[in-house]
Amino acid sequence: MFAQTLNELTFRLTLAPQGPLLVKAGDEFTPAGEVQDALRLLPEKQMAYFQGRKEREQERRDGLKKQAKDRRERERRDRQAARQRGQTQPIVEEPEAADMRFVLTQRRGQKEPYLPGSSLKGVLRSHAERLACSMTPAGDGACNLFGRPGGGDEPCWQCLEESDGPRREHVSATRAYRVLCPVCKLFGCPFLAGRIRISDAYLVEPAGRGPLSRRDSVGIDRRRGAAADGAKYDFEYWDGGAFQAQVTVRNFELWQLGLLAHLLHGLDKGEIPVGFGTHRGLGRVQGAVSGLQMAYFGSLALEQRSPPLPLLGLGQLSLKRPVLAAYGFWDGEPLPSPLARGVRLVMDGSVPWRQAWAVDEPERLWEAVGPLWNPRLVDELAQARRAAEEEEHG
Repeated sequence: MFAQTLNELTFRLTLAPQGPLLVKAGDEFTPAGEVQDALRLLPEKQMAYFQGRKEREQERRDGLKKQAKDRRERERRDRQAARQRGQTQPIVEEPEAADMRFVLTQRRGQKEPYLPGSSLKGVLRSHAERLACSMTPAGDGACNLFGRPGGGDEPCWQCLEESDGPRREHVSATRAYRVLCPVCKLFGCPFLAGRIRISDAYLVEPAGRGPLSRRDSVGIDRRRGAAADGAKYDFEYWDGGAFQAQVTVRNFELWQLGLLAHLLHGLDKGEIPVGFGTHRGLGRVQGAVSGLQMAYFGSLALEQRSPPLPLLGLGQLSLKRPVLAAYGFWDGEPLPSPLARGVRLVMDGSVPWRQAWAVDEPERLWEAVGPLWNPRLVDELAQARRAAEEEEHG
């Protein structure tokens, strides 16, 4: 978004499962370019493409089931032949793979479950969209990423696209930022990178070499409201130790930290499920923040050498850099009070252009910035976005 970094917030996010948790592994790789090309097609052709892809995936699954059935039959014949030869040592059978497998990664010399950062970011984004839409009477606090062009609920960045497809190289960051909804400004869109980054979440403690637990389930026929014929399946799940990810928010506005405070509050209360089967009670996690640091760069870093820690976003930093005013940063609310307690300088001056502060009590920071995310602010941001869209169309 900018050629320079002005402010940065980093912390560790620990997610402890409160029950069975499943983040499904993707079995079939689809090139990103192929999906992007399909999304540019007419709705009817899009439906035909994805229906064909669904049929191919079902054929692949049927092939895997047939291979497993043939393997079990071979193992049965091998055991029968071994008994006829008088062999007493049992044959070790390879366990059949579950229909739904947990995503794994190679770490510490073995495969272990993990939570992809993209999945965590998507979960938080969905919750942020619900929060934003519930805070305006018209429900337009956030755009609809899946809305159809011309339908009145298309994505906020739709007005930046050309008739023959997106021309991202011709859209400046200042132009894009003005027309984005609050959620796209924080999490990003096809025309602008987001302010927040979430790494993959790995297990805090080694998982050991034991297999994941399994559970049987069955598909439901929506017309009859009963179990569908032949729809029985099993899935792997994790209910062990916690996962930990690194979260970075760079070049942020203060209201974006306020929105993040509400999201983390939902994680702390176990209100934001993760993964598959959330409507069946799976995916409940509890989030906790640790190792929080706030950093400022440039001239502001040279000025801040002792407590208290000021809370400044791009809307305030742009007062010293008029060129950033073109982005339309928000600066309507009074600034929250600086943090005087529970903060300490962690940089020793060896890097004078960067000053980092450790916040030992993260809840003090969230209490300070949380009230900035409120219905009046969301309504103001929605009005500014509509004005920018009219300017684009005009």
